[in-house]
Amino acid sequence: MDRRALRLANLLVDNDPDDCVLEFALAGPTLRFTADTFIALTGADFSARLDGAEHHSIVRYPYIAVRSFLSVHPAVVYMAISPLPEGV
Repeated sequence: MDRRALRLANLLVDNDPDDCVLEFALAGPTLRFTADTFIALTGADFSARLDGAEHHSIVRYPYIAVRSFLSVHPAVVYMAISPLPEGV
């Protein structure tokens, strides 16, 4: 486990540094968000397709429910999730 990547993912979405995260190794999921959400992806080299746009390395994004999709193709990636605050 990469504790630095785990803690960084949580800090990027204002979670407690030791909160739970999702860990993807070798194969990642395709997710659809049903609530407005912040996500952060950290870890080894990876590519993520976020609403059709390709991203690499450390990522932090607000997602709006229903129209947002995430597909990750990782080596090892940590994903932290946090509710999107009102007015963002």
